[in-house]
Amino acid sequence: NAHFCTLKSPGKAIVPPGYVAGPNDYHTTFKNKSKITLCPRGSRCNKGVAIPCVAGKYAPIEGMSYCHECPSGRYSNDTGFSECFVCPRGYYCPAGTSVPCRCGINNERLKDCGNYTKYDVGGAQQFYCPEGSPYRKAATAGFYTRGNGFDIMDRQVSCPVGGECIM
Repeated sequence: NAHFCTLKSPGKAIVPPGYVAGPNDYHTTFKNKSKITLCPRGSRCNKGVAIPCVAGKYAPIEGMSYCHECPSGRYSNDTGFSECFVCPRGYYCPAGTSVPCRCGINNERLKDCGNYTKYDVGGAQQFYCPEGSPYRKAATAGFYTRGNGFDIMDRQVSCPVGGECIM
């Protein structure tokens, strides 16, 4: 456990969760701490030490002893974030996402994305993801999906009469 001592303290005190111990004016070693401050945003603090939140997690306020997982439909792609970004169009973001997942078909499985349903290349596009999607949405019967490229679908479009679409 990390400890700190005030100038008039008869003994040392344990640094509470959510606080970081700082050096005093005369000592800079870890063992000689004289003040504590709230843990900074984007970090978690335990035992007097600040540790940045990992990708996919965040700490929105000062004084956190743990990092929250990014909620579904949002992501953080680096360490030390105090908020998560909205998942972009054409991608989906399950809870705890660090890299948005491409929405279309026949794409590689990314670590955070879960299983994909494989379809033959050239067939009707099966899934789409509007901005902030927590998961891939299946195209409705009589529609097909459109987007930016083969595997980044962000909307569904009504199938023309006589066209081949989802049944």
